[in-house]
Amino acid sequence: MTSTMNYMKSVLYDAVTNDDNNALAAMQASDLEDQRTPTNSTILHLACQYGSINCVQHILMNHSSLLLKTNSRGETALHLAAKQGQLDVVQELVSTATASMTVQNLMRSADEDLETALHGAVRYNRRAVVELLVVTDPSYPHPQNKYKETPLYLASIRYYTDIITTILVNCNWPNIISGSAGGGTDLHAICGGPEGRTALHAVVLDYRNHGGHECVQRLLDWNIGLLKEVDDYGWTVFHYAAHNDLHTIVELIIGLLVADEDKYVAYHKDKMYGRTPLHIAAYTGNVDVMKTFVKHFPDCWEITDGSGRNILHIAVEEDRKDRRPAEWEVDWEVLDSNNYTPLDVLHLEQETHTLANQLLVRTSLIKANVRKHWWLWRTLREPNADSGKRIVKHTEITNNIEIEEHRKAINTHMVVSALIATVAFSVLFNVPGGFDGSKGSPVLLRKTDFAYFIILDALALMLSVASLLLYFFTSSNKDASQVKRIVRNTAALNFLAICSMMVAFVEGTSVMLADKSTLGAGVNLLILFFVIGATPVYIYNLRGEVRSRTLLPASNSV
Repeated sequence: MTSTMNYMKSVLYDAVTNDDNNALAAMQASDLEDQRTPTNSTILHLACQYGSINCVQHILMNHSSLLLKTNSRGETALHLAAKQGQLDVVQELVSTATASMTVQNLMRSADEDLETALHGAVRYNRRAVVELLVVTDPSYPHPQNKYKETPLYLASIRYYTDIITTILVNCNWPNIISGSAGGGTDLHAICGGPEGRTALHAVVLDYRNHGGHECVQRLLDWNIGLLKEVDDYGWTVFHYAAHNDLHTIVELIIGLLVADEDKYVAYHKDKMYGRTPLHIAAYTGNVDVMKTFVKHFPDCWEITDGSGRNILHIAVEEDRKDRRPAEWEVDWEVLDSNNYTPLDVLHLEQETHTLANQLLVRTSLIKANVRKHWWLWRTLREPNADSGKRIVKHTEITNNIEIEEHRKAINTHMVVSALIATVAFSVLFNVPGGFDGSKGSPVLLRKTDFAYFIILDALALMLSVASLLLYFFTSSNKDASQVKRIVRNTAALNFLAICSMMVAFVEGTSVMLADKSTLGAGVNLLILFFVIGATPVYIYNLRGEVRSRTLLPASNSV
């Protein structure tokens, strides 16, 4: 079988990777240019990758045609040297290319990912190599790779402040403009990224934002116009900073807004939902960012999003009880797209909140200087007060739907209660050890464990019957909160009945088996593990049920 895969002579490979220039010089020159590794790399690729400077000099002197040769990934030797940070090797390559008038071809050569050598040097944080490359070809914008990333974007998303500075100081792109119209250098061609983002967007993409302040400062010192750039979703840098709770970044950027006409970016709405940065901060509950925006742009809270909601609507809907802007003069009368005011939303929230949550909501809003709205004050002070026909009707719908949901659970619970009662009742006529034929009494009647068995079985029967009786009371009850309370109590009775049956089983096993039986001890241990494991699970689920609430979709029809 004939193989088509390339391979390099082992002697040549060792000489190049070990920078053995004497061994390389002793080899037949005519054969060296045709040698390839399995990835189609030449001896120059190999020497640059390993930093074999002596071999690089020898190869460039005698085989300069290899300078622009690419491997199977489309990489030149410069790509590999730049990634590895081999500064002396990069200098040799650039010098040779400059002398042969091919320096621009080498610098601008892109691999299969459309990346130049500068992309690789930035990605691997090779600052000295980056400086050499941008000084050599300062006017080239180094366009986006196949992932839409420019070198400046790659440096920004990694917070490489030194590299950002190096690129911006040494490059001299002419007439930088936003967009491609009118000639000049497109801003996105220099610092663009995926989904229409810029290098400034990249700095604030991560909520951890380690070292992002210097990057933001450097980018805006270079071009304040980056603040006005929006991505494909209509998000400015303010939107991302608000989403990721970067209030110190927001403060920094606001401090750089000198001209009043630049401040409109703080009010800019995104494309999809019509949300400003303040809306984004309200949705994510980032109170520090909210305070920063309102401090510097006191009228920004007046803006409603694409659904007609202001920040109070959002705060109530998103359950931000501890983050509501209680000290701000918000508009209590504004209607959203569902024709609800913030008070309406609050009332709907109360329908499905626990008492503790309702108190937190009312306390937050009472602090908001709402006494001048007498009707609002009354509603907040009286939890059951209605605030309009629209809410009364919604309350009835909510109540009926909740009752139906609880009754679905009741059907399952009743089956469990009935099974427990049936088993507990039948056990009394099929006791462990059977009955004495002559007397009609249980054979093991005088054993203490047998007495415990009967008591626990009777307890399980009583608990399950009590649970069934409570279920019957729900059939005529029209109050969702009372039905929910009954369901919770009967579930507890069922759980106790099951535990009682399990302990009764332990006592029955002890009666039937010999004292200190290994089998009996094993059974007892298994039951003990079950009870211990089931109890915290039940308590956890019970707490989750207490905290849970049903959120109905808003409808204009109600």
